[in-house]
Amino acid sequence: MIKLIGAIFIILSSSLIGMKVASYYVLRSTQLRQLQVALQWLETQIVYGSTPLHVALNHIAVRMNGDVRYLFAAAADALTHLQEASTRECWESAIEKEWHKTALRKPEKEVLLQL
Repeated sequence: MIKLIGAIFIILSSSLIGMKVASYYVLRSTQLRQLQVALQWLETQIVYGSTPLHVALNHIAVRMNGDVRYLFAAAADALTHLQEASTRECWESAIEKEWHKTALRKPEKEVLLQL
């Protein structure tokens, strides 16, 4: 009887761990899609709308639903408030500041830092 209870406990705990890992991967793929859409919106607003960068970043942060929006909101905030900082420095500081809120990993971070 004890062996049966132990086996059930192991199966249940393994299943729960598997579901947790799977939900992380689902969240990561969702955020990658959101990031792709957000970057396309950014390109559209800058190229076709001639929108200033800090305004375009803020629009994207408002329109997005997921945790990726925090990257764009922080970048817009940095561009608005840090007058001496370059766009690259503002983008990098936003990524460093808000990265922990996303489910994205180091390879995605390296790509975003190269933008």
